[in-house]
Amino acid sequence: MSNHDQTAKTIGRYVVQSLLGEGAMGSVYKAFDPVIKRVVAIKTIKLDQSRNEIDQKEFVQRFFQEAQISGILNHPNIVSIYDIGEQDGMPYIAMEYVEGRNLNQVINDQERPDLVYLAQIIVQVSNALEFAHGKGVVHRDLKPGNIMVMPNGIAKIMDFGIAKMSGSHLTQTGVFLGTPSFASPEQIKEGQVDHRSDIFSLGILAHETLTGHTPFPGQSISAILYKIANEPPTPAPNLKDLPVEAPKWRMVFDKVFQKEPGKRYQNAGDFGRDLLSSMTFTNQQEVALGTFVGQVNATVRDAFGIQKDIQRSDFEKSQAPPRPIIAKQPKKRSSLMGLLVVLLLVSATALVLFKTGVIGDGERLSSIVNIPDILPSKHFEKMVAINSTPQGATIFVDDQAIEFTTPHGHLVVGDVGTTVTIRLELDAYEPISQSLVLGEEMPSAINLDLVIKPLIRSITTSPAGAELSVNGAKLGPSPAEFSFTPQEQYRIEASLEGYDGYEMTYEEGKSPVADLDIRLSKTQPPGTVKVDSSLQDLKLTVNGKTYNNSAVLPAGTYEVRLQSRKYFFDSRTRVTVRAGETHRLDVPPVVTIGRIDVLRGYAQVKIDGREVDFTPIRNLEIVAGMHTFEFVDDDGKMINQIKRDVVGGDDIVLDN
Repeated sequence: MSNHDQTAKTIGRYVVQSLLGEGAMGSVYKAFDPVIKRVVAIKTIKLDQSRNEIDQKEFVQRFFQEAQISGILNHPNIVSIYDIGEQDGMPYIAMEYVEGRNLNQVINDQERPDLVYLAQIIVQVSNALEFAHGKGVVHRDLKPGNIMVMPNGIAKIMDFGIAKMSGSHLTQTGVFLGTPSFASPEQIKEGQVDHRSDIFSLGILAHETLTGHTPFPGQSISAILYKIANEPPTPAPNLKDLPVEAPKWRMVFDKVFQKEPGKRYQNAGDFGRDLLSSMTFTNQQEVALGTFVGQVNATVRDAFGIQKDIQRSDFEKSQAPPRPIIAKQPKKRSSLMGLLVVLLLVSATALVLFKTGVIGDGERLSSIVNIPDILPSKHFEKMVAINSTPQGATIFVDDQAIEFTTPHGHLVVGDVGTTVTIRLELDAYEPISQSLVLGEEMPSAINLDLVIKPLIRSITTSPAGAELSVNGAKLGPSPAEFSFTPQEQYRIEASLEGYDGYEMTYEEGKSPVADLDIRLSKTQPPGTVKVDSSLQDLKLTVNGKTYNNSAVLPAGTYEVRLQSRKYFFDSRTRVTVRAGETHRLDVPPVVTIGRIDVLRGYAQVKIDGREVDFTPIRNLEIVAGMHTFEFVDDDGKMINQIKRDVVGGDDIVLDN
């Protein structure tokens, strides 16, 4: 029986049920373990016969390393390894059969899951990494494609094919293993990593999962690598639409994306917990999140399936025959020629690398892109938090504007002892600068107070020559210039002989600038309001001010009141006074009421609401016109009320 026929029936003791996926480097089968009575996934590797004996041995050694590493990681959020073996020279691994989709498929679905569901996944991945790191295992290729998500929401890390035990020397120093867009700065620059590299990758994975945007976007591999190694993360454009506390969120990601491993999170679980604390959930969501996380324990082993395309490690992918589009590194002729070669290589390899998601084992990063071009030589780098009061200022570094406004964390890079100048500019404010000398003493945060820029404006009057004053300080004759500070209020006065005085309140930035062109009104001769009356106690009131029988007033409309307490007179009217004219007001004549009385008994009399006397009242003088007479008994109860237009000679007698 051929190897193919045998493979179709059994691999080791495992009975093959179906082929799940197949590629140039190997296959993955769904199989049944007749001893344990469970479904498993079998991963096999096809050995490249063109390899020499040493390479073949190292290749097999690395394949089994995946099983050995994963075998010590007994955690509910890590795919379990059950068995390893070799059949007819073909290595294989028996592992947990996974039913579900990878995280890349989940977050790129037409309908993205809600944030609580995605947060559950990140928490599980953080906890699994914390566990693996505690065992001395570094994954080195954490990305959405290596996270499987069960239908019930449980997430599992898989593919430890390029993982490394602390202290292991199987991987060559300086060899890049992993996925460029999820790599850490030290992974790009040095190839040597520890668990903190995984935490950086976890930050990228969490950011992309929760926001849908990568923190280090780029149109090419070299652009992505440069940003990861040298620039701060790009804020998610939809952050304001997410249920997060933006300042806390930024602090968490600023920390996880620190370029120096010692300054970022040292524990994956701490990152997961801080990330959750920066997000806002309803009480119901918090309960659901807490309940879900609490259910993930060491006993969870639900069977779930792998994705339908082949699930082989990126290490295995790297063992494929050499890709013909990757050319040998040309000899350097000049820095310009080197840069052109890098661009050509990146353009040629970008499609394949993005599809495979990995740079192969044994391929140095310098074979894909020119490291000096991506990582310019530097002796010192430090993240500086740049802020201003008020915020929103454009940031310039050595006269070059960057894409961000304050507040922003900027990575300052250069030689120790050199000077970098930070300049902030904001509309309506004076530019402000601060120089930083690169070195350990350089501050990690600067907060600059912006000074509002005064605006010089001209105050004019028509006609010109009016004396101007601003806030009581004399400015001189118009036109005159004055420095206005935005958002400040000013009292502006103008006076010119023969013209009415002018006063206004002006607020820079709010009031129309046209208000500073003042139109003066020519002074008009006054008019007069005069009362023709012989009433001895008559009082004339104009707009609340009391006069005798006449008032000299500027042209205009006024509220006028005439009052005489003695003669029961109170009149209100609106009067228009014209310049140079006299407006006369007439008062009705005084008449006499012969008798005010009641037929039986007596009563107190009120006229127009004012108490007068008890009946009988004789010969009462009163202004002619409509009046109200009230009769009140000893208990203060009104007996009757009479309204009468008094014309004189009347008697008012109540028949009670």
